[in-house]
Amino acid sequence: LAWKSEQIGGRPLSSVCLPAYEFMINPFAFTGFTSLLPGSSIRQSESPVREAEIQTGPISEGGRIFNIRTVLLGPGNPPQIQMQIRDITSWVEMNRALQDMTKSLEIQVKERTASLEATVSDLDAFTYTVSHDLRSPLRAIDGNAHLLAEKSAGTLSDAMNHHLGRIRENVLRMDHLIDDLLNFSRMSRKPLETGMIDMTQMVREILENLVPDSDPLLQTVVENLPQARGDPALVRQVLQNLIVNAVESGRPGVVNTIHISALDDGTRVGYEVGDTGRGFDMKFSEKIFEVFFHLDSRPAGHGTGVGLAIVKRIITRHGGMIRVSSSEGVGSVFSFTLE
Repeated sequence: LAWKSEQIGGRPLSSVCLPAYEFMINPFAFTGFTSLLPGSSIRQSESPVREAEIQTGPISEGGRIFNIRTVLLGPGNPPQIQMQIRDITSWVEMNRALQDMTKSLEIQVKERTASLEATVSDLDAFTYTVSHDLRSPLRAIDGNAHLLAEKSAGTLSDAMNHHLGRIRENVLRMDHLIDDLLNFSRMSRKPLETGMIDMTQMVREILENLVPDSDPLLQTVVENLPQARGDPALVRQVLQNLIVNAVESGRPGVVNTIHISALDDGTRVGYEVGDTGRGFDMKFSEKIFEVFFHLDSRPAGHGTGVGLAIVKRIITRHGGMIRVSSSEGVGSVFSFTLE
């Protein structure tokens, strides 16, 4: 109130701030200031405490906002009353600015959410169109190649038959690529249906379907794995893609051992899928999770370049992490957690 302590010490409140004195005597008949702060009221609890926020005029014209609080300390004539007056102008202005900013952010969030929903809808339509438009010519190519092979059976040279076979192989690979792209685009939007997963049983089922027992150059070792919480269908996709990647990394004429084990760093339980295959230079340790990235060491025709990208997206959606360690000619180990 622009008074120094030595100027007001011992003086009656009425001579220092008459409006404050009026508020103290009878706050409900108070008229000394311009108005109560909008949204404020004179509050009176069961104890002898009265409090209100008062605005003396427009802030732009030098008005201030005060919090006034009176406490009856004891009866008497005159009664003993303690009054607290705080200038809360800066706090109120800051609070108003924060509220305005919050409203602005809410509007921006709504606008961006609507824009994102429109983008996702457009992406769904685009994905469906691309899938349909790409598959139609693929079927035509495959059908004509098959028809040509049947009609010309016994008359084509070995080289021509080889070329026809390559055409059909690449058509099949392109069809798989389209499927992988569709799965990748849908992966971030599919709702998670989480539950407890028997990881050991799931790994054994995948190996039974993917790994031939008769291959002398492929061995598998599966340790007892702790259960995991996640979406069973998506976690199965993670394990399947990592195991397929391990199988395809084998070196010609060398036994490839696929080792699947648990990982416990003391804070999180995770899982590891390792192999003794070709391995790769660790400068590619981040790029291998990008769509369409292929290592030069991978035999032609193996994979579509989307499998590990799908793995990373699924694990990220579960709140987990994935990393890889690898050495050329030694093998690779993929380690991941789910939450």
